[in-house]
Amino acid sequence: MFWCCYCYEYKGPYHIWEVETKKEREKSLKQLAEVNGELKPIARDVFERREKLIDLTTIRRGRSAKFENAYKPRGTWKAVKPLYCDSGLGSIDWWRYQQEIIIGKLKPFFKEMERIRPRMMVHQDNAPVHSA
Repeated sequence: MFWCCYCYEYKGPYHIWEVETKKEREKSLKQLAEVNGELKPIARDVFERREKLIDLTTIRRGRSAKFENAYKPRGTWKAVKPLYCDSGLGSIDWWRYQQEIIIGKLKPFFKEMERIRPRMMVHQDNAPVHSA
């Protein structure tokens, strides 16, 4: 697969996708594990705050008679699978697209073009990996 970017008369970087090697995959899995390790406590905190907010909303509406026993979790925190995961060996998934294209090539080109052409925009087609 081929990826490129351009801006009017300026040629941007290009990328030819190669099959992901096992070494690259191991590196990606390690990076994803680090990201998941950092985000797991944050995700749990958000979950617990959301549960309490739902309960406070029911108290405010008068649905709960006893305030001291009002909080009853409606769900349980289950972080069984990782928050972020990859799509498999050799595929172009969101993580690989983000690392190799957005951070590695598009961002530096965009900064340079923004200096030359202020108010520049980035437009992508609807490829699934572009949701990165």
